[in-house]
Amino acid sequence: MNNPRITEAVELLKSRDLKKRMTALDLAQNLEGREALALLLKALHDQSWTLRDHAIPKIIAKGPQAIIPILRHLNSGVWFTRAALAQVLHSTGDHRAAVPLFLLFDDSNKSVVEEAQKAFKAVVLRADPETLGEQAEGLSRSQRDHYLGCLRKELNNQPQKLSRIQDREFLNSDGAEDNSQSDPGASLQQLRKAVKAVLKQSSDVEYDEF
Repeated sequence: MNNPRITEAVELLKSRDLKKRMTALDLAQNLEGREALALLLKALHDQSWTLRDHAIPKIIAKGPQAIIPILRHLNSGVWFTRAALAQVLHSTGDHRAAVPLFLLFDDSNKSVVEEAQKAFKAVVLRADPETLGEQAEGLSRSQRDHYLGCLRKELNNQPQKLSRIQDREFLNSDGAEDNSQSDPGASLQQLRKAVKAVLKQSSDVEYDEF
């Protein structure tokens, strides 16, 4: 961390003064690099709703470079962090978030589920059918059936697009064994696998944990 402005922003974010923490985000927004993005994402872990709300549009403004770091943290953190990340994905509409968001439908927190469903709809309406199908290859058969049902719901007014998805081979394969009913941690494991699959497919630069 050689940039003195990043160092300043990090120190400001540690403050108990909300105005100083918000200033930290203003500084990070105008800086390039993964440290600035990581600092903005870290703000979504803050208990202050005001600070999280201040961070969301700044993360969105970072564009596609923010998607991979977001997905890496979508399956961790407290509920309001996951909900905030889903709000960012709603605005970006990036196709890589489709299955990770779908898997959040089983989240224990109602607010997370609601934000994930809204974001999922935004992603599905923007994405090409092929990209929606590729992500689902690691899901169990029952999960894929549910996933297809969700796609049908969102694409009810786009029959041609839905037809292209239904023709995908992944819908006809057996898939992974479905143990989500017997293992409470299965949904979380599936989410982690989905995120790893997206990371593997993406050519984006990896970001360190924050």
